[in-house]
Amino acid sequence: MGDQSMKMTRRSFIKACAATAALSYSASQFSSVFEPARPAAAADDITKGVKLVRTVCAPNCTNSCGQLVHVKDGRIVKVEPAEFPDPRYNRICLKGISNALQRTYSPDRVKYPMLRVGERGEGKWKRISWDEAYDYLAKKIKEIQTKYGDGAMAWMSMTGDYGMFGQAISRRIANVMKGTLLTNLGIMGDLACNIAYFPATGMLQDGHPWPDLMNTKLAIFFGCNYAETSLNDTRFIWDAMENGMKLVVVDPRFSNTAAKADQWIAIRPGTDAALILGMMNVILKKNLHKPQFLIDNTNVPFVIRTDTGQFLRVKDIQGGASEQFMVFDAASGELRPWGTTPHALSGKTKVRLNDGKEVEVCTAWDRISEYIAQWTPEKASEVCEVPADVITELAVEYATTEPAAIRVSQGINRYWQGHQGVRAALLLGALCGNHGKKGAGVSWAGGTLFKMIASAPSCWLNPREKEGYEEKVVVGSHLFELIPKDQPWPIRGIWFNHYNYATQMPNYNRFVKEIAPKLELIAVNEQLMNDATTYADIVLPACSWYEQEAELVGSWSNYYIQYRHQCIEPLWEAKQDHTIYAEISERMGYGEYWGSVDDSINEIIDNFVEDKLRNIDKKELFEKGVTKALYPDDFVPFADQKYFTPSGKLEIYQEGLEQYGEAVPVFEEPIESNRNPKSKKYPLTFMNVHSVFTVHSQHATLPWIKEINPEPRVDINEKDAEKRGIKNGDLVKVFNDRGHVVLRARVTKGIKEGCINIYEGYWKKQFVDGHLAYLTHMELNPVQDAVMESNYAPYDNLVEVEKISDGRRDK
Repeated sequence: MGDQSMKMTRRSFIKACAATAALSYSASQFSSVFEPARPAAAADDITKGVKLVRTVCAPNCTNSCGQLVHVKDGRIVKVEPAEFPDPRYNRICLKGISNALQRTYSPDRVKYPMLRVGERGEGKWKRISWDEAYDYLAKKIKEIQTKYGDGAMAWMSMTGDYGMFGQAISRRIANVMKGTLLTNLGIMGDLACNIAYFPATGMLQDGHPWPDLMNTKLAIFFGCNYAETSLNDTRFIWDAMENGMKLVVVDPRFSNTAAKADQWIAIRPGTDAALILGMMNVILKKNLHKPQFLIDNTNVPFVIRTDTGQFLRVKDIQGGASEQFMVFDAASGELRPWGTTPHALSGKTKVRLNDGKEVEVCTAWDRISEYIAQWTPEKASEVCEVPADVITELAVEYATTEPAAIRVSQGINRYWQGHQGVRAALLLGALCGNHGKKGAGVSWAGGTLFKMIASAPSCWLNPREKEGYEEKVVVGSHLFELIPKDQPWPIRGIWFNHYNYATQMPNYNRFVKEIAPKLELIAVNEQLMNDATTYADIVLPACSWYEQEAELVGSWSNYYIQYRHQCIEPLWEAKQDHTIYAEISERMGYGEYWGSVDDSINEIIDNFVEDKLRNIDKKELFEKGVTKALYPDDFVPFADQKYFTPSGKLEIYQEGLEQYGEAVPVFEEPIESNRNPKSKKYPLTFMNVHSVFTVHSQHATLPWIKEINPEPRVDINEKDAEKRGIKNGDLVKVFNDRGHVVLRARVTKGIKEGCINIYEGYWKKQFVDGHLAYLTHMELNPVQDAVMESNYAPYDNLVEVEKISDGRRDK
């Protein structure tokens, strides 16, 4: 990469991981993990009285690692990997160790309920008791709901904890209080893949388990940097490569994963769909596709009307109410109701409708293949800036290698039209017959986490359901448009948990200027006095994972469910979110809707919609802390070619998106493409990817992390840097019309020209000025809103970079 500082960071990280993992009970001799160690006691004294507790580290890094926590005299003194039934999942990382030994005991911990006494943003607080906190909250909530309506008080949680309470407790408390739930899927920036995956498969997401890579001959990763974002799962990738799997990584950055790959394809940001369309053009021209798979397992043989783009149905021809699709008979070429005869992939004709109108019809495949025909490798190359011969070679290799796997992740997801790349990938997989096969598939996450969220029982999420109460929901990604306009109803209070919105929210300046002034109450449950507390009116001390009474935890990347056992008593006056919401409910007369933490966990498990979750071995879960969901060890999504869609097929063609011009998988430029007019003023695409050193903002300020990752840097290509007179280490300003951030530059060959990157998760105080969140936007996408809700696009931003000072003089 030609970047010595990045190489040193990798070596330092490995060294630090090894050193930290070797920490023994000498940590128990610290009066604080932030102070120098005093002389170690004898080994016998160190190990005496140590309690071992299995718990779970689950900070939205996909892994949900089991931890064996060593506790002495009520204090965590050591952390090591806990055992899984499959030992390949016994793992741990520096983030998890730092979380247990440093974040838990951080000087920044919220120790007591804190009430704002100055202006919002001044940082002036006074300590109050829990009784005073509940009195204050009960009064404010009642005032807001009385004045503006029950829905004027809202709750919102994020993904700071993969536990079921962390994911869903805001929905429960909102329903108990008859308030509003602000959804989080879109505003977190993780939804574009789901927006493609859900209509096509009927599942929000699914993927092949990591061990299945051992069956793979070729894997193409689109926007997947697992070596940083799913660190402890990468052993499965390296094992598969040693087993003969070829790895191709498509990414604008020479990421840690790309560095290990057999081939890195440096693509222009946000143009993955164009690359895939070019690949499909080659595959069709060379007749390398699998027509029978498309006929048997997808909806592309269904006949559509060319005048409306809608499917032709029996009722359109015969009258009546039959919604049955029409197909072309494979032998005669005549139109027949689907399911009555073997059908063809292609066909065109004219048909007279029941109302006497004559229209032209063709199959959905005819329309899809006509669109693909436009995307020659040369045209795709012009758009995505990948050479045409590379596109051709990759297409042929994918189509002729069996089995071949595709994985998509956040890198493809976080553009304004990020769903388009995933839709194209799903079609590419179908084109070559790769869905439902071992070692193949188009994988978007998988594991138990989203299955548990999607399967969460309504009786727990909405305890008032039996009363006929219908929950109130407002789409979180629309809050910038709705709250200032009091739509669909006024919202005057928000209570956040597991969400450092000040560093992770799009365009935080808009929140401060347009949302906060409308709110009469901003309440935050937090472990640390971080940026999220800055504009809060009241901050409540939340337990760390090690202090929680219990939790039920899924994983993004494996099929285990874990039980989080309490390791230590809550420090200072911290409480678990479940307890906080149960106690405020009791204070306001709604105590009947809450039981104990274990009551909630049992209710959730016993009523999971999915039987593979509902029927798990609870005894094993509670005693051993881990059990496997009832999926087979060789689980392959859609192996039976049964999809949870209206047709039961893989629904590539989406008639409901015809009005938006996206019934077929298409490509459009990102909303802030570096080819639109705005790029004349702001020519660089700004990305803010996940770091190996922190999960969002959770670990960014911890001492051990800062030793090896001391400050934020902006990665800029050496040619872009030279044009601007920027050298490695110089202080620079990154800016656009929305805001700016000031930090040092890291000049590198490891990012595509025309792009920059700042790793996300840093706190405001870690920058010289400003914050990267000020540069982003929350532009709504009507296609995504039609399917679910608009997705935050944190990589789809245009900026400029200018030098402020010479790094040598300013260090």
